[in-house]
Order: sequence, then C-alpha cells, then structure tokens
Amino acid sequence: MRYLLIILLAAWNAAFAQPGDGLDSLLNVQRTRAGARADTLFQQVNSKNSPLRPKEIADVRFLLGYLPLADFAATDILYGGWLWWNAQFAERTRTEFTWGAQVSDEMFRQFVLPHRVTQEPYVHGWRPMFFDELAPRVKNLSMTEAALEVNHWCHEHATYRPSDSRDQDPLTTIRAGVGRCEEEMILAICALRSVGIPARQCYTPYWAHTDDNHAWVEVWTDGEWHYFGACEPDVALDRAWFTDAAARTMLVVSTCYGKYKGEEPVLREVGRTTLINSTAVYGKTHTVQVKLEDHSGQPIAKQPVVFSLFNYGSILPAISLETDSRGEVGLVCGLGDWFISAGKEEKAVFKYISVTDTNVILRLQHPDSMRTMNSVEFTPPPAIQRSDSVKPDSLFACRLSNEDKIRESFWKTWAVEEGIQIDSACWKPDSLLVSKLLSKIGLDSANLYSCFISARGNWGNLYKYLFRTYPEIDEEGFTYPDKARQARFEIVRGGAYGVRARWQFLQQLTDKDKRDFTFDVLDDHSMHITLEHETMEGCEGFYWRVYDLELSGPSHGESPDVPGMHEFTEKMHSTTCARFEKYPVAPRIDKEPSRAWRGSLVTFLRANKKLISSRGDKVMMKWLRENIVIDKDRDRLGPPLTPAECLELKRGTVDDIERLYVGLCRVREIPARFDPVSNSLQRWEKNNWLNVDLGIREKRKVTATGILILKPADSDSATLNARFNREWGVQVWRTDHFEDVDLGFESPLGKQMNAELSEGLYLLTSGARRKDGSATIRLEWFNVKAGKEVKVEMRMPKETMKEE
Repeated sequence: MRYLLIILLAAWNAAFAQPGDGLDSLLNVQRTRAGARADTLFQQVNSKNSPLRPKEIADVRFLLGYLPLADFAATDILYGGWLWWNAQFAERTRTEFTWGAQVSDEMFRQFVLPHRVTQEPYVHGWRPMFFDELAPRVKNLSMTEAALEVNHWCHEHATYRPSDSRDQDPLTTIRAGVGRCEEEMILAICALRSVGIPARQCYTPYWAHTDDNHAWVEVWTDGEWHYFGACEPDVALDRAWFTDAAARTMLVVSTCYGKYKGEEPVLREVGRTTLINSTAVYGKTHTVQVKLEDHSGQPIAKQPVVFSLFNYGSILPAISLETDSRGEVGLVCGLGDWFISAGKEEKAVFKYISVTDTNVILRLQHPDSMRTMNSVEFTPPPAIQRSDSVKPDSLFACRLSNEDKIRESFWKTWAVEEGIQIDSACWKPDSLLVSKLLSKIGLDSANLYSCFISARGNWGNLYKYLFRTYPEIDEEGFTYPDKARQARFEIVRGGAYGVRARWQFLQQLTDKDKRDFTFDVLDDHSMHITLEHETMEGCEGFYWRVYDLELSGPSHGESPDVPGMHEFTEKMHSTTCARFEKYPVAPRIDKEPSRAWRGSLVTFLRANKKLISSRGDKVMMKWLRENIVIDKDRDRLGPPLTPAECLELKRGTVDDIERLYVGLCRVREIPARFDPVSNSLQRWEKNNWLNVDLGIREKRKVTATGILILKPADSDSATLNARFNREWGVQVWRTDHFEDVDLGFESPLGKQMNAELSEGLYLLTSGARRKDGSATIRLEWFNVKAGKEVKVEMRMPKETMKEE
C-alpha cells in the first residue's frame, strides 16, 4: 500500500511538473519584467490546482516566455485570464477540424496559438468570436478551401483604407469595416488561427522596382506555406494583385512569435521574435556574402551590416544583420542591386553593389572616402512572366460584389452595451437623428453627422460620450427622445453647455481615433483632464476656465446670453488656444494604444503632491529616474505603453518613460510633446518649447548646427516639379547607415529653402524611376558645419526624366 501511494504521488507530481521546454530561464526574466503582476499572471502555470490541462499549461508557458511588455500591462490579460482562454480555444481547433492532425506541435505553438500578430493594442476576445462565426462555414472543407473561405469572410467585414501607422486590433477593424494593409493582415491572420490554420505576418520592407512597401498573409495548408492578400479573396492561393511585384522584391520577411525552430532561413532574432527570410517563396534568389574588415584588413565580428534600397527618393535601410565570428554575413535575396554600409568608431563604409556582386568585402575607412560615389544605375530584379491558368468567372465576381454589399449594409459592432446592437448589427446614423437631437443644442448638425460617419461602427460610443446615453433602437430603426426624455437629457452634465464642451474635446480626435476610442476611454480623458478639473465638470470646466468664459443663464437648455463655441474661443489668443487644445487637452500623445490613462495619473499625483511642482520640474524627473526601470530589451511585437501602464509596471522603454512624463505634464496643465520634426521631448516654459532631458536616454554627441541653403539647379520641369520624399531626399550619416531627414514638406522645392541641421555628413539623392523600375540616382555629398552656411543645388539626373 505504501509503495502504491508513492507511485500515485509521483504520477501526480509528474502531471503538474514544469514541461522540459527550456523556457525556465526566459520565464524567470519575464517574472522580473511583470513586477507586481507576476504572481497573478503565472499562477495557473505554477499551481497544482490549475484548471488547465498539461498541454494548455505548456502553451501558456510558451506565450509567457515571449510575452511583450505591453501585454504584461494589459488588464484583460492580467485579470481576465485571456492567455488561458486563448490556449484552451486554440487547443480545441486541433480536434475540431480534420486538418488539426496535420499541424505539428511547433507549427501550432508558433503560428496558431499566439494571441497577437504584431503591434495591435487589444488582443482579447477575437478567438472565440471568430471561431463561432467561421467554424460552421469551414468545418466540411479541405484545409486549402477553408483558408480561401476565411478570406471571403474577412472581405465581408473589412476593406482597404489608408491611415496612420498605428495598428488597430481585429475587432476594431471589423467595427470600422476598413483598415490599411497591415490591419487587414492582422484580421485575416487572427481569423485563420481561430480555426486552427497556421498563419503569419509577411512583408517587404520596401519594393525595389517602385516606391512604398506592403504587408500580406502567409498561410500554411497541406504541408506548404502559401500567400494571399488579406481581405482580397481570390479563386486560389498564391494569387494576389502583388504577385508580380513580390516576384521582383529584394527581401520578403515573415514573423514568428518566439524562437523559430523550423527549417526556413532565419534573418535574425530580435525582441522575442524571429524574422524569417521568405524571399525564395516569391521569386528567383541568390546569396550575397559580405565580409567586413577594419582598415588593416582584419575581420570584424558581431558588427551590424546594413542593406538599403532606393525608395521614395532616398536610400532607406531594409535590414540590418550582424557579422559572425569570421566577420561575415550572408543574405538570400532577389536578383537586384543593394546599397550596403557599416561603421565603427569614426570609421565607415558605404558601397553600391549590382546583381553580379555576390562576394563583397567592406573595409572601414574615413567617412570622406564614401564621397567618391556620385552616380548610380540602380536596377531592381527583372519582371517575371507568369502563366495564369486559373481565372475568376462571373459567379466569383458576383460573390465579391455581394460581399461588398454585406459589409456596407450594416456596421458590425461586437459590442455588448444595451441599445446599440441588434443581431450584431449597428444601425447607421442618419442626418434626421442628428438634426433632431441638435435642434436645441446649437451645434452644426452637418459636422456632427460627418463625425459619426467617420466613426463608422464606433459611432454609438461617441454618441454616448456627447449625450450621456446610447441612441435607442427598435426593430424599425431609431427611436427619437420624447419631450420628457429630452428634458432629462438636457440637465445631465451641463446640458447644452456640456455637450458643446465635449464636442470641442471630441474634435481633437483623428478619424482613426473616432473608430477605436470607447466611451470609457473618452470619459476618462474628459473627466480627469487635469488635476484642477478632476471633477464632475470635467472638460466643460476646463474649457470654460481656459477660454475665460463667463457662464450665464440656467445650467441646462439654450439661452440667448450664452455665447457659442466660436465666441468663447475668441476670448483667448488663437495660438494659445491651439496650444492648450493640442497639448494639455488632447487625449493622444503619439502612437500609444487608445486606452484610458489620465485618471490613473491624477490619482498618482494626488497621492504624491511633492511631485506636482518644483523648479525646472527636477523633483518629478528625479522620481522617474529612480523609480521607473528602463526596459532595454525592446519587444518587436506589442504596442507602446500608455502613461498609466508604464506607471503601473514601473518599467518601460525610454520612449515609454518619456511618454509618461508628457502625460504627467499634461494633467498638470503643462503643455508637453514630442517635437514633430526632431521627436525630442519638449515642455512649454517661458513662452517657448524647451527640450527636456530626463537623464535616461543614451546621450548622443551634442553637436552644433549649421544652415543648409537648398535650391533647384536647373529650370527644367523635372527638377522644378520633383517632390521631396518622392523623387529626391536628404539623409544624414548615423554610424553605419543613412537616416532620412524630414525637411517638413512634400511639395516641389520651388526657388529656395533654408533648413537648420546638426553638424555631420549629409547626402542628397535624386532620381526618377523608369517604367521598368530602374533609376539613375544622383548623389550630392555635403558637410554641415557649426555656424556655417552650406549651399547645395538639387538637380534631377537628366537621363532619367520620367517616360511619358
């Protein structure tokens, strides 16, 4: 009996022992990064009472081992147990679908299990929702047919629309019905993973034959990787509008969550992510082998070599790879030209190589040695003639047209708030609704209607923020408030005055913000706008004080004595008004997720009043240096931290900590920002923007500035009409590569422009592509010296005038 108990106890311990997955050291690091949240996050993988099965425990360990910092901060992951639910739903697909048996454990862990694709802000909720909708549609299909059907479903819910580079999550893309290429890609990858089909992010940093870049989906079916354009269905895999373009690319990169253990060539491991070289999937390739030497010919190990391409009129870095112990690095790439560079300790090398140069020696010399290159014939990989035996028929075209109608017939919400969801569909706002509601408010109904339309499926959140209630909807459409309900509405939160102030606040949002700011987030920014106005009056009180508005009349309803918004904005000088609206008031700092953060910062400052005010803000800056840990190992996946998340974790990248400082300034009514040109941290003080040094950023050598005087050299139309960052660009040398310089405009140069630039070596490039994608690139080198003027002429190469 005793031996039986020992055997049973050993079996029990074995069942809950940590898997031999080699993740223990990674998990120890991650526990440190998680800080006070570690116990909650790790409890299910460390407890013998865990409700998870051994496979699910191993899955969660894998996710935690490579979890980005932003996910440690996300409350839905911390308290909602989303990682555990994610693992359980993912494991379910292995038995639910016939193709589950084809997917190996490694393939499953890296391309089905992950809860995120790239830098989308929210990662919860999509897997069970997508599974419920897609499982009935794909269950009886083959794996390839299922992948194609998933893309049709994505097309029913989203289509392409350009926007800024901040990623939105897949549920927001569905609610909006639109997204840029990377956001469509995120949606499609999540949809594929929800039914157990491996999928991953794929992109080219820059096209070689034309300007721009692109991102798309790689999907694994029946033993091979294939591709398609997200939300762009086709009759077969490996067909897309960019097929011919991808065949001419110099580099295609696929992304893997964690450390990749497959057979494909790995470019590099960076930020708990592996970058895979997928170029050979799309076109002809060869290997470029580079050896880096110092000035005496000795190999240099563990040093970056940067591969760059001509794009948007400039020479832009595509990939940086580190040399091995022999000073060598190899790259499998397309059959075209590169610019290759490296640098170390005031020595540098910059070289152009053609397709015939497959064994290259880079020898570091004085940077002035690079100036001998004045003109380059840049040639991309050649176009490939493909035979297309599969053609869409008229029925397929009809299906695509019907999917467009499905997408625009209603706006999906995925919301659960009462009053804005009927069978998962959100009614569209109409001008009648807006005009009736605003008849007693005095706002321009056309502008508000346009705002609601811009918000698409998120318009109900904006409506509730303005009017403190969701629109009521019945089966026939909108139900308009009767007089009794209208009267109740008018006395809530300042009535007409409150609506006007909230409307003024709402106009700080971009169209993309309108699509993903929820009511709770808007209310947090409004209610806790500053320390002084962290009250029920919220932004109303702030606007009234900022604009020195004398309120008169009752606290609700319209009064002829109450000035409109345009009248009280005139009370303040226009530049001061704009500065307060754009900086202390604005709910966004830069590209942080659309989450609440003001309330947390106000609460923190009320508990730490000694930080609120000091000469030069030195007390606040010292507290940040001593209490917030700099996370140097930046994650490639995951969005930036909001100020509240950085404060909660007491950890963040240098950018995260500087963003926290901006937030702490703004809730103290101090305008603060990242400079739109230099991206330097700045605070408004003594009627001027002052650069702020928190003492946490690695100090660059402080350099003086000189003046660049730039003018067109010729009167020909090609030079006069050439656009900055399109046909020509300016770059500055940064240790081992050229970095693009933003001169602040995109229009043609005109007669002359002056720009203040830091000392250094600069390069002006110009060139227009021919029809085959090639270009003659002119390189004009110049040095900017302290206190000096340097005159440079911009000239387009004569031989590369754009073909008519």
